[in-house]
Amino acid sequence: MSRQSEIIDSLLVSNPDLALIESDNLYEQALIKHDTVFIVKSLRYKADAFQLISVFDSAEVFIDSALSFSASVRLCENALSLNIKAQIHRKKGEYQEALDILFPSLKIFSLCYKEKEILNSLYLIALCYDRLEMYSEAIATLKIMSSLSEALENNTYLFRSYNTAFMIFTKSGKRPEPLMQKLISTAQKANDPALELTAYNNLASYFTRNNDNESAEYCYLKAYELTQRENNLQNKAIISLNLCIFYNRIGNWHKAEPYFEESMALQEYFSEDNWIGLYFFFESIYYRNKSMLPEAQSSLEKSMAIMEAYNNYPLLLDIHLKSADFYEERGNYEKAFYHMSRYREIKAILDENEEDSEVNRLYYSVLLDLEKEKAKTILLRNENLEKQQKIYLLLIAIAIILIIVSALIYYFNSARFRARILRVERQHESVLAARLRLSKELSERNKEIAAVVLNQVMQNEQGKDVINRLRKVGEKCTKEVQKELFELAGILGSAQNKKIWSEFEKYFKQLNPDFFFHLTDRHKNLTSRDLRYCALISLQLSSKEMSLITGMTLQSIHVLRSRLRHKLGLEKDDDLAVYLSSFGSE
Repeated sequence: MSRQSEIIDSLLVSNPDLALIESDNLYEQALIKHDTVFIVKSLRYKADAFQLISVFDSAEVFIDSALSFSASVRLCENALSLNIKAQIHRKKGEYQEALDILFPSLKIFSLCYKEKEILNSLYLIALCYDRLEMYSEAIATLKIMSSLSEALENNTYLFRSYNTAFMIFTKSGKRPEPLMQKLISTAQKANDPALELTAYNNLASYFTRNNDNESAEYCYLKAYELTQRENNLQNKAIISLNLCIFYNRIGNWHKAEPYFEESMALQEYFSEDNWIGLYFFFESIYYRNKSMLPEAQSSLEKSMAIMEAYNNYPLLLDIHLKSADFYEERGNYEKAFYHMSRYREIKAILDENEEDSEVNRLYYSVLLDLEKEKAKTILLRNENLEKQQKIYLLLIAIAIILIIVSALIYYFNSARFRARILRVERQHESVLAARLRLSKELSERNKEIAAVVLNQVMQNEQGKDVINRLRKVGEKCTKEVQKELFELAGILGSAQNKKIWSEFEKYFKQLNPDFFFHLTDRHKNLTSRDLRYCALISLQLSSKEMSLITGMTLQSIHVLRSRLRHKLGLEKDDDLAVYLSSFGSE
């Protein structure tokens, strides 16, 4: 039965249908011999074969039967069954459920030292991350997989890691060119034509998307040569159809037709819906060119039904456009209009998805760059680990020495330190007392100046009475006498104002000798008139008191204060009087 098991392993890769038959034979033999291990293996083989041909219901039944023997078989055998179940979930599009199974099975394989199974689990995890569009996690998993594959010299899984990374780079907007040579060289080292064929086919698809038709044609033809050498009919069918698609896209149906005829002969080997839909679409083109219109219409409708279910919008776009042309030629304008309407609807969906795709591409490009930087950081961290440990020990030794020295210094200097604190506190108290004394003196000086100014104001009021009487007398006199009296009143008023300001400045400078120096040093744009008003305001006189001193109206005083505030660069919330009084205490 061991030999039969090896045969089934190889058939699962090349011919799943035949593997299914051999699995039935193995199951019957295992039942006869009551061999639980081979019963589980045969059930697992059946499940694997069914999932490979996309019969998922049967696959789930057999894998659940295999798992029901979990108590009777070794842990590693059970993990193999879990991996098949994860594969089924992945094929059904249940990627998160697959991940939930794959991580525990990976742990079991690590404990059992199952190298190939570890690599396979990592590969499946990366594929699930890719389908979930978790590209940074997928790339991180593939890096682990490639490193392990290189260490184990397993070129098959090394190729798979490079190939999957290539596909992710292409989708996420990252340039995959550095991986191209690795794909080909690794496939050749693996000595597996199927891997080399996959590499050339994927490279051809990439070059086609980037409009490098010459490189794309070369890669497709290399893949076709490999199918001829390998004689794998399924691969031959797919590559033939790919060449047909390529030549049709560049407008060369003459070259496309022979390859399509070859894929027609191998139609039975198309198992996936996407390939079947593509086949019927090109079959409709083939029949149409041969003027076999009923057959062309039938193939077109089959392709459309499959692609509608599969939501293959890019191909549906071509199908509806071809259908519109087809029915228009046949005079069925109602159907032609329907297909053209569907064409516009799908075109709108694709345009919207393209915008979202560009945003996602940029987003994942940034994520991949971050992963690259993270890998560099980890590498540097590993390289410097020993140095950091030595530095860490050295720092501990230095810290211990410093603690001992600090303790000794503290012990010898603590008394001196306390004495110094007391001395500083006394100095602080004396400075505080001096400030209070100066503040009191400043307040008294300001009061003294204000008293002098107000006294002068009273005298000014008496002088104003005399001047006003002179003006009234002048109004009753002749014009010549009136003129002389008015001039005399003006001279008296001017002399009186000069006397008031002179007395004010005299007392102000005595009590605030540095006020004008500090003020003009900081504000050079102030006039002599501005300086006088600043001195008055610094005494913290009210607007009414300033009005009495200057003879200005209250409104003029407010305007004056606003103008000075602007000249001094103060905000509305700043107190003008407090700001100016600070220049006397500098």
